Amino acid sequence: MSNCFLCEPWCLCDFVAFFVRLFALQFVCTLKKSFFDLRMRKNLADKVGLRKKFRAVFTRFGKKVNYNGYTDTTLLLTNIVDIETNRVVTDHHWFAYTKGFEKASIKEGMTIEFEARVKVYKKGYVNKALAINNRKEDYKLSHPTNIVALNQ
Repeated sequence: MSNCFLCEPWCLCDFVAFFVRLFALQFVCTLKKSFFDLRMRKNLADKVGLRKKFRAVFTRFGKKVNYNGYTDTTLLLTNIVDIETNRVVTDHHWFAYTKGFEKASIKEGMTIEFEARVKVYKKGYVNKALAINNRKEDYKLSHPTNIVALNQ
C-alpha cells in the first residue's frame, strides 16, 4: 500500500490502478486475437476444393530449407484478390518458385493473374509431452497454374 494523501486509510488509488492495468491487458489480448482472426483466410472456407482465378502483387523472393537440407526459392504474393468477386481473400501467401512463375518472368511490384486450388491445412504448435495442442485449421492456395504477368 502506498501512502496516498487523497484516500487514507485505504488507498483507493492502488485499487483503481490495478483495475486499469487489468482492463488494458484484456484489451490488448482482444486486439491480438482479432488481428490473428484477420490473418486466417476464413473467406476461403466455402471454396475448398475449387480451382479459382486470382490476381496478386509479386512482392519479393525468399528462401526456405527443404526436408533434404537444401534451399528452395519461394516468392511472396500480397493483396490476393478473387477475380470473380473482386474481394481480397488474403493479405499474403508464399508459393514455391515453380517453372510456371519462372516462365512468366515476374519482377518485384508486378501484378499477376493465376489459377489455384483452395485447400485446408493445419497450423499451430503441438507438444504431446506437455499436452499442448494449439492446432487450428486454415486455408491455402495450392498448385498455381496459368500464371500471367499483367504489367511488364
